[in-house]
Order: sequence, then structure tokens, then C-alpha cells
Amino acid sequence: MRFDLAKRLGLILFAGIGAIFILTAVTISLTISKTESVKNHTQEVLENEIPYVIHLMDLESQVYKSVNALNVYLIGGDMGDRLDFRQEMIKLKEMINSQSQLVEADYKTTSLMKVIYHKYNAKAKEIIEIKADYQLNFIGIVKAAELLNPLHLQFSGALNSLIDTQIEETAESDRREVLDRLIKMKNSWSN
Repeated sequence: MRFDLAKRLGLILFAGIGAIFILTAVTISLTISKTESVKNHTQEVLENEIPYVIHLMDLESQVYKSVNALNVYLIGGDMGDRLDFRQEMIKLKEMINSQSQLVEADYKTTSLMKVIYHKYNAKAKEIIEIKADYQLNFIGIVKAAELLNPLHLQFSGALNSLIDTQIEETAESDRREVLDRLIKMKNSWSN
């Protein structure tokens, strides 16, 4: 009987070690499978999605550059600024076209971006034509005069009043510094 008991204990011990071995093998295989899945997903994100996100960020930056170039031209009116704006628009169009090569599945977004680009480009051309033609721009000049001249007069009046009160006060160094700043502000505002 001792032999049967020893044999049974040996079988139980052997079965326990076998079960532990099987559980370890299953755990390792599940870990390897999950690790491989994460690796494949990460690879897909790195190869497909991150370049697209970077491209969209660059596209956003290019939109801001083109708007800023248009604003610089509208404020200054220099032909060099107008050429800079046209260059920024060409870059923007190239980026939109390259997006369709980057992600073909997102056709709807790409076509929407192209429509928006064409509307933006048409409006920009219209604005540039208005800027160049005094008669078309006359309404804008009148509106600016209506809105800005009263503000300009109020601001200039307030500055003159501040300067007058500072001149009347004693000539302390702090007051003199404030007066100099006010005079500089008035001169820059007048120009």
C-alpha cells in the first residue's frame, strides 16, 4: 500500500507540475500574442496615421501663413507682399493635393478641403481686386473713416488731456517719464 500511495503522490505531483507547465505555456503564448498585436497596431499608427496628423498640422500652419500674407498685403499694399501671398497660396494648394496621395481613403475630406480652398482663393482674389481699385475700395474707406475717425479723435483728445495735466504738475522724474511716454504714444498714434 505504501507503494500505491507513493505512486499516487508521484502522479499527483507530476500532474501538478504538468498543469503548471501548461498554464505557463498558455500565459506565455497569450503574452506573445498580445505583444505582437500591440506591435502591429503601433507600426500601423507610426506608418499611416502619424504622417497624416503631421501633414494636417503643416496644412493648418500653411493656412495661417497664407492668411497672414494676405493681411500683410492688405495693410501695406506692396506688390512684393502680394507675390508672397500668391506663393503661400501655391504652397497651400500643393499641400492639399499631396494630402490626397497621403490618404486615399479620406476622399470626402480631401474634396471638401479642395472646395474650401477654391472658395478662399476666389474671395482672396476679390479682396485683392477691391484693394487695387479705388472706386471699389471707396466704400471700405468711407466705412473705416466712419468707425475709426471718432475713435481716433477720442483717443487723441484723451492723450492731449493727459499730457496737459502732466505738464501742469510738478516736474518730478516719475512724472517726466510718464509725460515722455504719453508724448511718444500720441506721436505714434497720430502717424
